[in-house]
Amino acid sequence: MPGVLAHIDMQDPPPIRHKLNKFATSVDNDYTAPVKEICKGYQKLSGPDLTPVAKWEAGSQQKFTLGGSAVHGGGSCQASISEDGGATFKAIKTYIGDCPHVDGGAGTFDFTVPKETKSGPVLFSWSWFNKVGNREMYMNCASIEITGGGSGLSSYPDMFIANIANGCTTADGKDVEIPNPGKDVVTSPKAAPAPPVASAGGGNSSRWGMSQGRYSGGYLGDWGSNIGSSSGSGNPSSS
Repeated sequence: MPGVLAHIDMQDPPPIRHKLNKFATSVDNDYTAPVKEICKGYQKLSGPDLTPVAKWEAGSQQKFTLGGSAVHGGGSCQASISEDGGATFKAIKTYIGDCPHVDGGAGTFDFTVPKETKSGPVLFSWSWFNKVGNREMYMNCASIEITGGGSGLSSYPDMFIANIANGCTTADGKDVEIPNPGKDVVTSPKAAPAPPVASAGGGNSSRWGMSQGRYSGGYLGDWGSNIGSSSGSGNPSSS
């Protein structure tokens, strides 16, 4: 099943350069494709594109809404926040199974903005590992302003990354049981959980943080977060 047929994206809050983002200086019409670069590379933009689309108070209850129809059997998702412009993402909630929802539309998912989140501009990320189809990763990022914040999210786990030629793969037909998911985890009664597995190629698994189910800052640099373009084995390919 080609990634371009996934037809699922985050619609609220509207991601950077998404068609629903009123601050977009140009529109990305391929938002449902698997990721090739962290936040599609848009965290490196400046100016109107990074204008916050919402203001969230630290400690408040919020939600994200997904749109589309081809949910690939659901899967597992994470809500994450970057306080450093996309160099690192900290997982604030993990959803195992039925994300996106298999029945009744892709759906809306609740989460709590940690009270520790720093005040100021942040990037909010929805990431998804589909249950059925090609082994891929999807990620959309929105610009958000945090108010009433704390000292930061350094104690929170790093966002899980797999299926991007990093030596870590999710099993087809299973909802990946994300390692180190954090304290806020919801597992669907419909879930068929399975841990990620090592895969051939794509570099050193310890370098990529596979054993912890996370990435390192160096990895994000390779993937294109802090440089102009992706390079080396960190450049994922979509199928």
